[in-house]
Amino acid sequence: MTVRLNQRLVIQKGLNDEEVALILELHKQRQAVVNRMKRSKRPSTLKNLAAEVTALDYRLQAAWKFELDAKFHRFWELPGCLCAKLDNIDDYPYRQHFRQDCPIHGW
Repeated sequence: MTVRLNQRLVIQKGLNDEEVALILELHKQRQAVVNRMKRSKRPSTLKNLAAEVTALDYRLQAAWKFELDAKFHRFWELPGCLCAKLDNIDDYPYRQHFRQDCPIHGW
């Protein structure tokens, strides 16, 4: 997997080489978890892996020096998620739409 970072944002945030390397590593770790999600069909496994993705999303926000805020996590893009994609895209980041029957986000 090739990760390309927004170089203007790297400069704007004043990130050094070590911080950039951390961001690249976190992206690789996140993609590895997403790949595991693609191979899983068990709701309990999907929920656990989704929690790992969420933790990595927070770590990425911190590494990029952004405020830690779940409303900027694009949860509906996760494999196995049944939540309304178009509604979430339209209302991003102000409102989140979850489906009760989603194996990851349902209740």
